[in-house]
Amino acid sequence: MFAANQLFGIDFAFPNVCKTPAMVPVPFPDIGFAMAAIPVAVSILFNNAFAHNLATKIPLTVGDFPGVALGVISNTVSSVSRRIFLNSYTTLLSGCPANRMCAGGPQNRTNTIGFCLLTGCTHISIFAG
Repeated sequence: MFAANQLFGIDFAFPNVCKTPAMVPVPFPDIGFAMAAIPVAVSILFNNAFAHNLATKIPLTVGDFPGVALGVISNTVSSVSRRIFLNSYTTLLSGCPANRMCAGGPQNRTNTIGFCLLTGCTHISIFAG
């Protein structure tokens, strides 16, 4: 899989079920942008952008703003996105496993599960499990 970095990328999750003002649960898409991710491996550059590892999280996601009555499970809207599974646990970046495309984890805190669908580094592949 391609390595994840700070250049650009998208984490996508669906359905992110949030309550609307009518208190009816509605599924929304939840999108996180890799450019906003923190903390990153500042000593490792992929394609002139900081590399992402297991410690990296995206503090703000978008797409579920109409669900102002908060998420059904997490009671949050536009919250953090993390990639905690399907990482490369044998490739370490600054001491943490490397993130790569298709890595997934909770989005909007724990309201839904999302995956890294697009990465900005298509010429560096991380194959190790």
